[in-house]
Amino acid sequence: MFWLATAAVIRGELVRANETVIDLKEAARAQGDRPALLNARRGHGMILLFRGRLAEAITETEAALALFEESSAAERLAARAAGQDAGAAALALLSWALWLRGDADAAVDRINAALARADAVEHPHTRAYVRYYAAVLHALRGENGIAFGHADHCLALSKDHGFRQWQGLARAVRGICSTGENPRSDALEVVGEAVSAYRSAGYHLGITSLLVLLCPVLLIRGQTAQAFDVIEQGLEIAERNGERIFLAELHRLKAQTQLADLDEDASREAPALLDQALAIANQQGARSLALRIAADRANIYFEEGRWDEAIGLLAPIHAAMREGSNTHDLQRAAALLGKHE
Repeated sequence: MFWLATAAVIRGELVRANETVIDLKEAARAQGDRPALLNARRGHGMILLFRGRLAEAITETEAALALFEESSAAERLAARAAGQDAGAAALALLSWALWLRGDADAAVDRINAALARADAVEHPHTRAYVRYYAAVLHALRGENGIAFGHADHCLALSKDHGFRQWQGLARAVRGICSTGENPRSDALEVVGEAVSAYRSAGYHLGITSLLVLLCPVLLIRGQTAQAFDVIEQGLEIAERNGERIFLAELHRLKAQTQLADLDEDASREAPALLDQALAIANQQGARSLALRIAADRANIYFEEGRWDEAIGLLAPIHAAMREGSNTHDLQRAAALLGKHE
């Protein structure tokens, strides 16, 4: 049952995977099989997260971590038959969920704990797994240099041990981060190839996380047509697979791409897209994404001279953020508010 759920996850069939993993949890409880229950709970947390059900994902993943702490060394080892250390994997997953919720510093604490756990157990696949999650987390925080280092480490491990899945993903993140640091770099050329190779191997989960990192880099390079294509791919995946984890960000980036295109008709649609994006982020409880969206929407209000509406939208969301003061998103929001006080 675990592998049936895993196969559905890999294919991007999240609804089917969710149904299977719920049955697995019930069977594991009935049989008193703690390793199976541990993997089922962390697997369910991952499925919930990628479906955009953030609060439930955090609850389930934290429950998996509590179960891991209660497990014996033998049970932890038995659970590793699923492919990676359950404790390290759950911590890595939780880091993404916490970042989305707006707990930017707690997210870094969790990923650092995951990295330490992965190194302590000396399990190569766990180390590659956690390095990839670390790369994406730091890229989301706008820390391309740190993200590149984790992606590079993941790629080296994957080459050494033949981890085909992580090779493609790590190449893609590394190329995105390299181009983010140097827009004239030709590293972006490998990203499309890496994503295509990943998909051709039958993997479909997590592609939207790559696309929301790729789109801003394309916009920096002035490649609006390619950015539109990337966003449409992401929205199609969200519709078909139910991978809604970055649905709000996809709508935000579509609005940004329309504004960058300088087409007046397209630009007029941007405010409505941002309003839609903010509604999704608020419904999911994704405060980090809500902050980005509110900053974009407020910027439009400021340009129109509607200062009260801009500040009324952005200030409460900014004030609710208790962590991540050193991140690009909070600094940008603070600068916008400070500029128009």
